[in-house]
Amino acid sequence: MDREYTSDKLPDKPTQRVQASSIAGRFRRRAVLTKGNARWQLVCCTVESFPAGETIPGPVPSRSYRQAILYEDFLTREECLKFAHDLQEGHATFGDIDLQCSQNAHRSAELLRSNGRPL
Repeated sequence: MDREYTSDKLPDKPTQRVQASSIAGRFRRRAVLTKGNARWQLVCCTVESFPAGETIPGPVPSRSYRQAILYEDFLTREECLKFAHDLQEGHATFGDIDLQCSQNAHRSAELLRSNGRPL
C-alpha cells in the first residue's frame, strides 16, 4: 500500500499512473453517495485500472436507495483524469447527479495491488 495525502493538488502517484502510456485501458469508478440536508454528498470513491488487453468485468448496475446510492461506471483515461481534476476544483458528476463540494476537503489516495497485478 502506498498512501498519499493531499488537499491542495491532485495526488502525484495515482495521477502519474493514469497518465502512463502503459495504461491505455479502462477505469472502473465506484462511489458511495449519501443524501443529507437535501443534497447529495460523496462519501468515498475508488478507481480501478484495467490495462489494455485485460478482461474487464461486466458492469454492475448502480443501486439507489432513499438516502444513498452505490454508483459504478467505467471511464476512459481522459475521463478519469477529468474526474480527478473536477474533484480538485470542487465538483464531480455521477450520472445525472452533479456534486458541488468543498475545495478544502481532505483527500487521500492509495495505490493498491489488485488480483495479483503489479503496481
